[in-house]
Amino acid sequence: NTSHAVAYSYNLVYEGLANSVHEKGEHSNGCLVHENATEILLFGNIYASNRERNALFKGGVQAAMVNNLIFNPGAKAVHYNLVAHEWTGHTYQTGKVTLVGNVYRQGPDTKANTPLFALGGHGDVELYLQDNIAVDDVGRPVAQTGVYTASQARILTVQKPYLPSNVKAYDTKRLERDLPLAAGARPWERDPID
Repeated sequence: NTSHAVAYSYNLVYEGLANSVHEKGEHSNGCLVHENATEILLFGNIYASNRERNALFKGGVQAAMVNNLIFNPGAKAVHYNLVAHEWTGHTYQTGKVTLVGNVYRQGPDTKANTPLFALGGHGDVELYLQDNIAVDDVGRPVAQTGVYTASQARILTVQKPYLPSNVKAYDTKRLERDLPLAAGARPWERDPID
């Protein structure tokens, strides 16, 4: 009874409100894919200037991010997190995350040493990486993976992607130039902020 078979594509996900009405206070976040959701595809989206969740996958998720542009995250770019107290009474499920052909460029708000993908919480995740670009604000390579937990959770590198068979990744080297021209509901009618 969880979400499944969802494609989220060509969206502008940026500048989440930092200090609005959220009870937790600062909450500038991109997108959250909740526990045990399966067959999730995030394709051709632009995530820019969100503090976290560019995107966040929670425990047991099975998802792929293909050809997304992630610019200027604050504390985290893409991350996976199984929160132990949310799983009380349930066996942890190993997540499956595939990252193919994404571009991650740090910006002025990005914390030092922020990798493309980070693992937090208590559950393991199977991770497949291919053709991703991860650079700082001037183009120097940065880490593809990292960990922000003291638990025994592990990133398990796998050789086979969790990816719908009909998905075709585009040339990563052209993504940063081409995707901003196509993403959003009305790319031909940008407002000044867009």
